[in-house]
Amino acid sequence: MSLEEGYFISQIVAAVAVIVSLLFVGYQVRQNSVNLKLNTQAVQVSAYHQAIEQIKDAWFQPDLSDLLTRARAGNDALSEVERLRLSVLLSANLFGHEITMHLAGQGMIDPALWQNMLENNREFLREEASLMLLCGRPGVLSKQLLREIDPQIVEGLHEPISVGKI
Repeated sequence: MSLEEGYFISQIVAAVAVIVSLLFVGYQVRQNSVNLKLNTQAVQVSAYHQAIEQIKDAWFQPDLSDLLTRARAGNDALSEVERLRLSVLLSANLFGHEITMHLAGQGMIDPALWQNMLENNREFLREEASLMLLCGRPGVLSKQLLREIDPQIVEGLHEPISVGKI
């Protein structure tokens, strides 16, 4: 084998090595993309589960229905401690709804799921105690949730309502 033939063979081997390397890099990029997509989906599912847990934990507190029933009777029906307890439970529930609404808005969960949740919980969300608390929350998601519940509420809102008024 001449020096020139050896040179051509080494060029062919080098070209094949570059092609194999590029194929391997392409495979790794594809695998990383798949892994990134799976990780993103896992984060989305986790966020949704956290929102549902937030709502569920508030709903299944044994004293929630009693506190809501007594709150409907007027401010004097609840002690300061009970008003605070009701505010915490309602706030947790509202926060779960805000998370779910945000995830739907970002395309992370099916918007139909959010609409179903909204329709199924609209009666609770329109409770005076829920609305008073939600109106007093300064966040953008709180205002968006108010619009989702009933756009007329936001139009009639001039000043926030403090938690102490619940």
